[in-house]
Parts: sequence; structure tokens; C-alpha cells
Amino acid sequence: MLHCLLRILPLALLACSTLFGQTAQVTGTVTDSSGAVVVLAKVVATNTATGVGRESTTNDRGNYLVTGLLPGRYEVTAEAAGFKQTKRGPVTLAIDQVARVDFALEVGGIVESVSVQATGVLLDAATSTIATVVENRQVTELPLSGRNPIALVALTPGVRIQGGFGGKGQWSNFSVNGGLANANTVLVEGLALDYAQMNAPAYVPPVDATQEFRIQTNNFSAEYGRSAGAVVNFSIKSGTNQLHGTAYNFLRNKSLDANNFFQNRAGNRRAALTQNQFGVSTST
Repeated sequence: MLHCLLRILPLALLACSTLFGQTAQVTGTVTDSSGAVVVLAKVVATNTATGVGRESTTNDRGNYLVTGLLPGRYEVTAEAAGFKQTKRGPVTLAIDQVARVDFALEVGGIVESVSVQATGVLLDAATSTIATVVENRQVTELPLSGRNPIALVALTPGVRIQGGFGGKGQWSNFSVNGGLANANTVLVEGLALDYAQMNAPAYVPPVDATQEFRIQTNNFSAEYGRSAGAVVNFSIKSGTNQLHGTAYNFLRNKSLDANNFFQNRAGNRRAALTQNQFGVSTST
């Protein structure tokens, strides 16, 4: 029994380290109005959709790091004894993003607060990773043949599709920056569900379950060092404080499709095609 546990433990640790890379982080420095660092200031990042917050405390250099944040919109608050509470938000965090939010606290009572509305896009200045995020609106509104979201990796600079994405063995069939195709790592919620013999994912979440995904093409951090191509991180839609759900049926048939150029030139009719993609999704 002990022998089995010793064999399983490294795999569990690997899965946990990869899962950590699926979440976003907020980092920065807390100072006072003169620019001096504020030690032991409390910084809280609260998800505006769920009300769930995670907190951190500044070190002796005034730096903080809040980890384990799911992609979404956040309000970030900093407070310390003798200073007014300062709020920044809404801050939108993408999957695997390390956003920098600095604070300059004003002297005053902690019951007083200063609110700063952050509307600009936060730059990922804390890492050197080169990556592109395909957001939820792109996943749900861009046309997709077969409704396969991984086809949207083509939106990333340097990515070249090596054919279609019809079968499971083709889901990782794209080249990055002139490298080998089928040498990419595709993660779903931090887990690599790959067919080892084909180096392709065994599962890609459907459009209605995908929140967003991120394609890293260079300068990987340690947990992604095993990839020889790109790293594609899929984030599944998470729940909120309200129940959401959809029911769908996407239909293709002969009556709705146009004939192609070669069929028309040969005088042939449209080929028969009937395809139904239906399902349901819920989140809470």
C-alpha cells in the first residue's frame, strides 16, 4: 500500500502545480504619499461576481502577491493602520495572468476610503511570457466549423494550422513559430488530458463550457517547461451567485447549405448533410 502511495504522490504534486498555473495573480507595491513603502498592509482581491476574496500582506519592501484567483472581474483593496482604505477596480483578470496593481495610501482613518476606478487594460509586466488570450466573446461569437474552440488558436501571432480540427488526433495539429506540429500541450483546468501516442488532447471543452483560453508561445514558466511548442490553457466557466443555464441545438442540413463552386460547375446538386449538435449547460 505504501509503495502505491509513493508512486501516486509525484503525479498528484505535478497535477497540483499545473493547476496553480491556471489561476491568475495580482502583485504590486503599497506605498504612502511620499513614496515610502508600507509594511504589513493588507491587500484583498474580491471577485465581484461571487463575493469571494483572497488576501495577502505586504513584506518589508512593501510588496504583496495574491494568488489562486479565478479569471474574472475583481475589486482590489489595500488598507493599513493610520491610512485610508484604497480600492481599485474593476480589475479584469485573464487566465494565468499576473497583473500589477500598485497602491499609494493617503494618511487618514481606516474608516475613510479612496476609490479608484480602473478601466484600462492591465499590462502583464511581472512576467516575460509571450501569450494571447482568446476571450469568452470571441469563443461564443466567432464562426466555428464544428463548434470546436481550439480552432481559435489561429488568432495567435506565429500559429499556423496544419490542416483541420476534425478528429481527436487533429486537435493539437498546429505549428508555432515554425516549430513542429503536434508538439503542443493543451491543458483543461490545469490537467493535461493528452493521448500519449498522438500528443493530442483527449478532451477539449465545448463552446458553451469554455470561459476563455490562453496560448503561450514563448518564455514558459517552470510548470510548462515540458512543452516543445505552445501551451494552451482552457478555463471552464465557473459559477456565480445566480443560476445560469443554456439549452441549444445547432443544425446544419442540405436546405441551409450553399453548393460549392465545383459542384455547381459540374451541374451536381448539393451533397446531403445533416448535423445536429445539441446539449445543455448550467452553472451556479
